[in-house]
This record gives sequence, C-alpha cells and structure tokens, in this order.
Amino acid sequence: ETPELAIERIRYTNYDCIIIQENFAGSSLKSNAVLNFLGPLPMAQRRNWFVCLIGPTFKTLDAMQAYGQSVHLVLNPADLPNLGPILKKGLAEFEVLYRSYKDTLAAMGEK
Repeated sequence: ETPELAIERIRYTNYDCIIIQENFAGSSLKSNAVLNFLGPLPMAQRRNWFVCLIGPTFKTLDAMQAYGQSVHLVLNPADLPNLGPILKKGLAEFEVLYRSYKDTLAAMGEK
C-alpha cells in the first residue's frame, strides 16, 4: 500500500522472496524507499532474502544490472507472463550461491 507499510512488514516478518517495483508509490529508482531500506542492511539479514526488482529500464535476468542495484534478479515488466519460471531459475541460483555459506555458518553454530 505504502513504502512505510512495506518497510514495516519487511522489518518484522521473515520473507524468502521480496519483489519490488522500480517506481513503487510513484518513486524513482533512486528514491525508492523500500529499495533504499534494503540496500544498507547487514549481510546477515540480506543473505536470507531473495530480492527481485521489476522495472522497464531492466533487461530480465541481467546479472550486472541486478548487481548494480544490490538485488538478486531484475525483471522487465514485458516478461511478467513468465514470472514463475524466471523466479524459479533465480531462486535456484540463489540457493546454490548461498548453500555452502549457510551450511558453514550452521556448522559453526551461527545463524
């Protein structure tokens, strides 16, 4: 509904996947409050969330664009009909990337 409500929900609820619209609530990419909230969070929190950013300026699955925005996946709205398979691919890659890291933390008794 609002960026403030979205941030509050993210702050107090554990989500596996967060999908953000580039111009949510009339914002621009630079002024997107939700994206700006997530960016500086400690890695201990961020590594548990798969973040997808949707916007017309992005090329779907462009890893460099995703990296530049500090998200795991970018999606062009033209590809929304394929959201399921695209998210499935992105989430699988995310799991492979962090599996060893999370396993090591668990073995050390950390979260």
